[in-house]
Amino acid sequence: LPLNISGGYAVPVPTSGAVLAGQVIMWSRPDVPGLGGTDSITLIVTPTRSLVTGTMLLNTAGITCSEGVSASAGPVTTTVVHGPATTVALSPVSRVVTAGESITYTVTATDTAGNVWDATNVAAFSISSGADGSWAGNVYTSRVAGTWTVTATVDGVPGTATLVVNPTAQLRVELMAAPACQTVGHSSALTATVTDLLGNPVANGTNVVFTTDLGEVMSPGTTANGIATSTISATQAGVAHVLATYGGLAASAVVTFTPDAPYTVTVSASPQVITPTQPSMVTAIVTDQYDNAVADGTPITFTWTLGALSPNTTGTVGGQALATFTSATEGIAIITATTSSGVQGVVTITVKSDTFYVYLPLVMRP
Repeated sequence: LPLNISGGYAVPVPTSGAVLAGQVIMWSRPDVPGLGGTDSITLIVTPTRSLVTGTMLLNTAGITCSEGVSASAGPVTTTVVHGPATTVALSPVSRVVTAGESITYTVTATDTAGNVWDATNVAAFSISSGADGSWAGNVYTSRVAGTWTVTATVDGVPGTATLVVNPTAQLRVELMAAPACQTVGHSSALTATVTDLLGNPVANGTNVVFTTDLGEVMSPGTTANGIATSTISATQAGVAHVLATYGGLAASAVVTFTPDAPYTVTVSASPQVITPTQPSMVTAIVTDQYDNAVADGTPITFTWTLGALSPNTTGTVGGQALATFTSATEGIAIITATTSSGVQGVVTITVKSDTFYVYLPLVMRP
């Protein structure tokens, strides 16, 4: 046998000689029933040096037997099993896609002897954290826009490729207000998010226009990572309908502005001049510092110096608190309306009789 083998085996088993380099191997006729006919001998050896896949080996042997029949082995093809991968190549090595598109990858591995093989089916695939796509074997479906690194690993050896994912052409706008209920004189934060349908942000610096039907809003806002911010404030109580607009797309949010604390109490009486036992309606109008009627249910306490008033404590409705005053005694009643925070308003009611006395002079004549 040649000197560049480290060993092997034969079928049938030789009568003499080992399957080793430099050895002569012999078979006796009973070991090869078909010798001289159509039978065959199989000899498998291990080369001492690596061979690339598909190497052609020519094995020639001279066989002599007592019958004088000779035979020779023809050329055979040997497929060499590759060793562990030392380099891994991923294809395509660079690709630009739109979010949602899929890419099919193939993997080629090479060992130290230069054997090259398709390792796609045994490779482990991964992509940079945050790409948020999905794998189905060697097919990756993209999602998040950005530049990502794709990795295929074979025998612990990685191969990489670059994948650039662009946002889709279809966009959407979302708007959020926080808080959605605010006191007049204070502001609420507005956050507009502009992304494609897969959540990928538009380019930084994109202008978003904010508008409102109540109060004042800062506009425009520019995006950073798809987010544009603004604020809205109002001194008038009510509901503000806010719009965030970009490229013909719009999103809406509602901010409710509630009245501030009581600031002014204005008290009136009707009528303000009455006769004994005649009723007078007392009205306390309570507003905040921006002249908004205070919230319904704001407690008001009435006090008075003459007569009677009912109820003496009540809550506002539409910014007003009402009570009824009567007195059987003539005089001037001072009525005070006071909030729980100590803000007061005062009105006076005059009570006087409607009976008039006429004094006529008496003339006595003799």
